[in-house]
Amino acid sequence: MRAFLAIIIAGSTAVIAALLVRSRRPHSVVAIEWLLIVAAVAAMAAEGATVLWTGAPHRVFAPLFGGLLIGAVAAWFSARKPPPPKKDKGAH
Repeated sequence: MRAFLAIIIAGSTAVIAALLVRSRRPHSVVAIEWLLIVAAVAAMAAEGATVLWTGAPHRVFAPLFGGLLIGAVAAWFSARKPPPPKKDKGAH
């Protein structure tokens, strides 16, 4: 049961982190739906592999931080910063 909960925690925190980072970098060609799917699946796959390799975590911090990191990285690299405001050429 702890292994299943660790995988769910990693996926849900990846979605939260992806939403937070995407709110800071909104311009992207990648749809937000695909970003959330990819972040959640990647975090759940990584945590699943970790659970298979080392067993279920004893505390919640490992899947929590892993999900946050994977979600933040996925959103950061899928988006761009907003462009700088245009300067008016007529105003001096």
